[in-house]
Amino acid sequence: MLTGAENRFFERYQLTAAIKFTSSKSAEVSNATIINCSEGGAYFEADTALKPGAPVFIAGANDSKFFRAKVVWRRKLRRPDMKTFGVGIQYLDPIS
Repeated sequence: MLTGAENRFFERYQLTAAIKFTSSKSAEVSNATIINCSEGGAYFEADTALKPGAPVFIAGANDSKFFRAKVVWRRKLRRPDMKTFGVGIQYLDPIS
């Protein structure tokens, strides 16, 4: 169901938690902060410039199991005290 001014399909839940991620092109794991999530995707802030359409593998900071997602959008953040980019992702694996 589409909800809200942004026409989202799923309700967003606000949270702040450490996560880690990697892309399929690199084995290097980067740290990020998840800001909100839903049944279909999430928003996180990172210092890595992920490109829209790129696959990404996400896990909790202390988890060893990564799940697949796709970068839907990326924005440069203009807050010097925070991460560099805001990233919206769509889950490709079911979240259990």
